Amino acid sequence: IGTGGTRTPLHFDSYDNLFVQLVGTKYVRLYHPDETNKLYVLHKNNNNNSSSYSRQGNMCALDCELENYNLHPLARDATFTE
Repeated sequence: IGTGGTRTPLHFDSYDNLFVQLVGTKYVRLYHPDETNKLYVLHKNNNNNSSSYSRQGNMCALDCELENYNLHPLARDATFTE
């Protein structure tokens, strides 16, 4: 349950789940697991990641709303479904 305007960084869920939106709208991007190497996953054992997100091992460094292809060039070729 979230409030309006909540944004979740690009990540993958560790468990299967079902998404239900009761009120409002949500933008979702789905990437096939084969695209993982293009999504700059923040690994929990990477000491360069000071974010608490990186400690979970399931978050990505990409900002899907403002992709920086100079910083993440492989992301340009990652295909997704909306």
